[in-house]
Amino acid sequence: MYTKRRNKLNNNLKTGSIAILGAGYAPLKTADEYYPLKVNNNFYYLTNILEEGALLVLIKGQKNHEILFKHQTDPVKALWVGEYLTNQEASDLSNIKDVRDIKSFDDFFANLDSLSLEFGSINYLYLDNEPLLNLSPAFKLTEKVQLLNLNLTIESLSHFVVRQRMFKDNQEIAKIKEAIRITDLGLKQIMKTLKPNKMEYEIEAEYNYVINKHNKETSFQTIAASGKNATILHYIDNDQLIPDDSLMLFDLGVSHEGYASDISRTYPTNGKFSARQREIYEIVLKANKESISNLKPGMTWQEYNDFGKNILAEECLKIGLISTKEEISKYYYHSLGHFLGLDTHDLGDRSFTLQPGMVITCEPGLYIASEKIGIRIEDDVLITENGAINLSKNIIKEIDEIERFMK
Repeated sequence: MYTKRRNKLNNNLKTGSIAILGAGYAPLKTADEYYPLKVNNNFYYLTNILEEGALLVLIKGQKNHEILFKHQTDPVKALWVGEYLTNQEASDLSNIKDVRDIKSFDDFFANLDSLSLEFGSINYLYLDNEPLLNLSPAFKLTEKVQLLNLNLTIESLSHFVVRQRMFKDNQEIAKIKEAIRITDLGLKQIMKTLKPNKMEYEIEAEYNYVINKHNKETSFQTIAASGKNATILHYIDNDQLIPDDSLMLFDLGVSHEGYASDISRTYPTNGKFSARQREIYEIVLKANKESISNLKPGMTWQEYNDFGKNILAEECLKIGLISTKEEISKYYYHSLGHFLGLDTHDLGDRSFTLQPGMVITCEPGLYIASEKIGIRIEDDVLITENGAINLSKNIIKEIDEIERFMK
């Protein structure tokens, strides 16, 4: 699988080129402590390696070749932080036969001209343009090219990888589905324990307990927003007392083998929707369900967004919340969805129409601060040849189902 991905990438590169991607390092937290390592997802996607500092090299010339440079275990450091993969273990995981000590990379890079004997002239250097600039391997390699005065044209690798990552294979879809399954277990625990006069972080802790019990991590910082807090799109403080007779919005997910789920559900804090809460909730639910049913290959992102937004506007006109369709922007101020995969907001090119194999979210919402009502219903959806499959359809969202479960 990983060999196939690398070969597909290499097919898009110019002959006479070398491509280099780095795993990256964990940033420093204190003088002698680091944040948890988050390997560059482009690197992981192509190698199946979750190890700091490793470098993938792809050579495309008269013939193709691939090299993995990685750290070797230091017996003293191993007593403190554990061992690195052996070269054979890394080779087995990645199916890269040529695995070398990272210490040899500088000499390798400084002597790229010598590759011409075996591969022909190397004229292009493809780098993964990561956002962390001076922390990224790409930034450091750009500096090396200048310092060594190498005659290389630097090209961006990122958009080629992005276009591959937009389309999920069966194994990737299975991983997302497992992340969704565990998210569902966490949401059921939330519904069992949600009560007024608890703190928001107490309910978040119930969710985290389930996730930790399955040896997983959240795919992003959990939003557990009650009352008016639910009208703040990225509220993450989760530190307020949960009021009675209000709604609580949860936007959360699980990371399973690197792949994310991203689900939003909104529940009544006392287990029962009021008439007004029910009225607003049903509008959001209608937009969610009909937007998913309407999904099909060839649809543009703009068409997808407009379809969901139009439902919200029409229904809000009916109940008198707005007097013109344009006023919906007062109560709905985000897009209908995004790509989902290794990143929660996964890399993707929105100039592409929706196509089979893409996994996206569907997350309409209404946010009425004056009434302290914030509702979002979000599902994870796979685009297929014939339409779409709601991968999170088993996570309950009908009012009667929610009230029955919370009773």
